Amino acid sequence: MNKKMKSALGWVAWIIGVIVVSLLLNMFVFSVADVHQISMQPTLVENDRVIVDKISARLFGPERFDVVVVQFPNTEPNKPFIKRVIGMPGDTVKIVDDVLYINDEVVEQPFIIDTASQHTEDYTYPGVIPEGQYLVMGDNRDSSLDGRKLGLLTQDQIIGIGRCVIWPLDDIQWL
Repeated sequence: MNKKMKSALGWVAWIIGVIVVSLLLNMFVFSVADVHQISMQPTLVENDRVIVDKISARLFGPERFDVVVVQFPNTEPNKPFIKRVIGMPGDTVKIVDDVLYINDEVVEQPFIIDTASQHTEDYTYPGVIPEGQYLVMGDNRDSSLDGRKLGLLTQDQIIGIGRCVIWPLDDIQWL
């Protein structure tokens, strides 16, 4: 084999290796999610792009108030939702007169900025959230199809945890 052929094969092998590593990283480590909903406003707006950490979601699960990318059962496949974790295993959750109560204690929601113009319909999860399940809601509660209607999620239905907004460039921020 001549020198040019070896060089060309080396480049092809390198390109294939980069593609395989990129695909594996995207499948198991991190990905980018596009926001196509208004349910997370003002935290996330339509056309934002978010880096999603898949490793932490699988190994440790989400923490309260993490922004997560989820797949609800009985919804269109390959159409993930971006929501915020509100209820954790063992919690009781209710919203009364726009006030969030977790385990009968008032919990501040600093991610809901304009509470004067936003009203959250009263909601009570019936009972205690079972082990291994989570209640998620959008920050824009008036315009969010979320766990209040679609039910609880298991850790396996949480695709990843949103870590930062990377697009548009003037809106880069940690979540």
